Formats: sequence, C-alpha cells, structure tokens
Amino acid sequence: KFHLREITFTGNTKYTTGQLDSLLGLKRGDLYDVAELEKRLFMNPKGIDLSTLYSDDGYLTVELEDLWETLQDEPDLEFEELGAALRLLQSFDPPGVGARNAAECLLLQLAQRKDITCQHSLYTHCQQIIRDHLGLLAQRDFTKLKKALNVDEDVLKTCHQIIRSLEPFPGARFRRIDDDH
Repeated sequence: KFHLREITFTGNTKYTTGQLDSLLGLKRGDLYDVAELEKRLFMNPKGIDLSTLYSDDGYLTVELEDLWETLQDEPDLEFEELGAALRLLQSFDPPGVGARNAAECLLLQLAQRKDITCQHSLYTHCQQIIRDHLGLLAQRDFTKLKKALNVDEDVLKTCHQIIRSLEPFPGARFRRIDDDH
C-alpha cells in the first residue's frame, strides 16, 4: 500500500490553485487508490475535472523533471512511468492536449494526420519547420525557410497550409465562458 506525499497544483487564469486542490480533495497521507484518483481526475459528476483544467489552452504546465523531484521518495516509481503517463495524457482528445509547448502540440497533431504521415518527405519537412523554424514561419520569412529546408515554393506552401490547419491551443474550445459574457 502506498500513501500520497506532497501534491501541489498551480492555478491558471480560469481556476485558482485552491479550486484545483478542492476539486481533487487529495491530502498528504491519503491511501493511493488508482480508481479513486482516476475518478477525481476524469469523472467529476459536475462535469469539471482536472483533465479539463491543467491549462486554459491545453498545455501541461509542469516539467516532468520538476514532478519527478517531488516524487523522489515514492518507492517503486520510475521516471519512465512519468513519461508513460505523459504519453497517455497526450493521447487524449483533442489532439495536442498535454503538450508542454506550441511545437510539441503541433507535432503531436501532425503525427495523428494519416494523410500527411503517409507522405514521408512532406511529413519530415513539416516536422522540421515545427521543430526548428517556427520563428521563421511566424515571421513569414519564406525565403529563409525555403533555403533552410532546401525545398521549392510549392512544397513550402503545402507545409504552411498543413501547419496552419493545426490547432496551437487545443484546449481553447473548452474554456469556460463566464456567465456575464
């Protein structure tokens, strides 16, 4: 049997730290129960649960290394398990949710696009733009992008259209709208 240690959450622009703590209701020393934890994370009867609150835009706001440091005294917990938990979170809908930054968000979505992944060269160019050249794309510096990727204008236009079709803020459509708006 395992007991919970210190669990802390940092609020975001819609939900305070206190609201997140209250939502989960976990306290130091509580018995670790996977079923109960999943229920509190994903099946809140009020329809508001932690899985929809980790960031207004769908981004995970904690680094795995920081989380790992807080869990160092947990017996039998390996760092790889945190990575597996992150991959599970990132498999949820909408695609890109649970990413730690915009590039990771876009790459997660791109990887799910079967119409693109089957075109290896195009997929690779899109990945390269997202990983290494988002700044140039944002600046619309297509001349430098063509040179950096060593591609023609048609390939670059296609990549640009594909990347523009991705959602950089996958959680945005689930934001709560205040009653007074």
